[in-house]
Amino acid sequence: MLLRIGRIVATEFATIAAANDNWRG
Repeated sequence: MLLRIGRIVATEFATIAAANDNWRG
C-alpha cells in the first residue's frame, strides 16, 4: 500500500520536474 502511494507521488514529482524544465526552456 505505502509502496504504491510512494510510487504515485514519485511519478507526480517527476512529471512536475519535467514540466518545470520545459518552462525554463
